[in-house]
Amino acid sequence: MMMEFYRRGRGVDKRVVLAVAGREKINSVIDEAIEISESLQMNDLVVVPVVLPQCSAPLGLDASVVNKEAIALPAGGNWISVISDEMEQATQQSIDVELEGFCIILKKNGRVGQRTRGINLRRMCGEVDERRSLGMDVSNI
Repeated sequence: MMMEFYRRGRGVDKRVVLAVAGREKINSVIDEAIEISESLQMNDLVVVPVVLPQCSAPLGLDASVVNKEAIALPAGGNWISVISDEMEQATQQSIDVELEGFCIILKKNGRVGQRTRGINLRRMCGEVDERRSLGMDVSNI
């Protein structure tokens, strides 16, 4: 399944950050997302943590974490088929997908806006803040 599948009818007015890595890295990403949740919300970002190698939601999360506006869990569908092509491409680019991880950022229109090596939520928020401060459009990035 290709990323294009998620373009239509999402009904989401946020940019979706698919954060993909091994369990340990995803745990630190969730901690960071909780810590900067206000900034994520202000910048219209929602983080979807995907744990490798199963391509599943992290287990054992407190319900209060899941209910935050800044974090959503992968549910339904075949996430392995969605992530496997991206994971293979990242591996070919010498990215340690389990330790370092990678992100796929979907724009509000559902198109892939960016792929990143590693997962740095603060930097993502900072880039949007910088664009906003320069008077640039941040509604469709």
